[in-house]
Amino acid sequence: MSEWVVPASYGQERLWFVDQAEPGSPAFNIVTSVRLPFPVSADEVRRALGVVVGRHEALRTSLRAVDDVPHQVVHPEVAVDVPEHDGDPEALLAALAVTPIPLDDAPLWRAALARVPDGWLLGFVAHHAVFDGASIPVLRAELTELCESTVDGRPAALPELAIQYPDFAAWQRDQDLTAGLCFWRAELAGLPAVHAVPTDRPRPPHGPAPGGDVLVDLPDSTGRSVAALARAARTTPFAVYLAACAALVQRLSDQDDVVLGVPVGGRHVDGTQPLVGMFVNTVPLRVDLGGDLTFGALLERVRDTVARAWEHQDTPFQHVVRAVAPPRDPAVAPVCQLGFNYLPDLGTGTGNGVARDDLLFGLTDRDLRLEFNAALFDRDTALRIAHRYRRLLAAAVAEPDRPLWTLPVFEEHPPTGLLDRAGAPVPPGVAGRTAD
Repeated sequence: MSEWVVPASYGQERLWFVDQAEPGSPAFNIVTSVRLPFPVSADEVRRALGVVVGRHEALRTSLRAVDDVPHQVVHPEVAVDVPEHDGDPEALLAALAVTPIPLDDAPLWRAALARVPDGWLLGFVAHHAVFDGASIPVLRAELTELCESTVDGRPAALPELAIQYPDFAAWQRDQDLTAGLCFWRAELAGLPAVHAVPTDRPRPPHGPAPGGDVLVDLPDSTGRSVAALARAARTTPFAVYLAACAALVQRLSDQDDVVLGVPVGGRHVDGTQPLVGMFVNTVPLRVDLGGDLTFGALLERVRDTVARAWEHQDTPFQHVVRAVAPPRDPAVAPVCQLGFNYLPDLGTGTGNGVARDDLLFGLTDRDLRLEFNAALFDRDTALRIAHRYRRLLAAAVAEPDRPLWTLPVFEEHPPTGLLDRAGAPVPPGVAGRTAD
């Protein structure tokens, strides 16, 4: 059987063009690991991974330009090369995270095995063009079941795959984008060209941005309060965490018009849930913080904003950008430079040392991982922002009827002499436009 060539999905198309501008960048590497604490050999783990690769066409796919348009090239088989690593497993994962993965050379993933006290750790990194966050539990579940069935001497119980990733791409290409583009033109009309969160350094010219991240825990009591407020407001924890993020950006930037880029899973099409592949789209959520809002009132606005946006979540982000036609600056990502993600079970973060956003707020119910563009922000600044988010969130969910400007954010009083937009002295704790 020979390879076959089919149209790329919109997500693959977007990543292809990014890769053309920054070839070899690990910015879109997704790294994960699978612990296999069973009495299986390295060769049995390799065979198990081979079965997974055989089941999922995305793991046998590369990308190729045909008449300057990216296409998927699905290969009948690829080499399952899984070397053994003798060193520290954490060092293995760190090395995999920054491994260049050329998009025109299948497979678009790398794997290695490390011995751990109770078995094996399989380190796995894949380019986002064929893998996303929701692919991680698919990979883990199938590898675990294959290894368990090997030990038990029984056939593996794996779900039937009704479709493959190219089928999803074909469905996607067949959708009419007219209504979505009309919505986003209106929703994003006149949006700020760039956020106003103060940075430690001026924005450098366009190029791969070095990235870092900081992690802060969220108290258990905060998570419980978030869930309780979401129920009372007839919304979701996602909306609560997002509202707190928008409120923090307002306080840091003195900007009432906040745009946050949010990844959406894109797996609502029948048959996509058990697949490995790249289904994610970016949805720009524009939050209006104008007026003398309480946190509860802001949450209502966010709930309505999310509901409207979700109806048009399948509109490809690159088409949204073209439709909105914001001022273009090669140093500034169009439409949104601040990101937000809530993955309660998986957590967030790529660990590849490259920043996709100026700031990316990655929430679970247990912690906040703040990824930052290290060309713009110092680590200490990012850590302060993360702690300020935690402080504001805790106060907001405890007392949602408080006005936003009264929510505690800053560790210290702002410098004297700052004025708010009305010309009055800044209330205690309100942001000055510095990074401190």
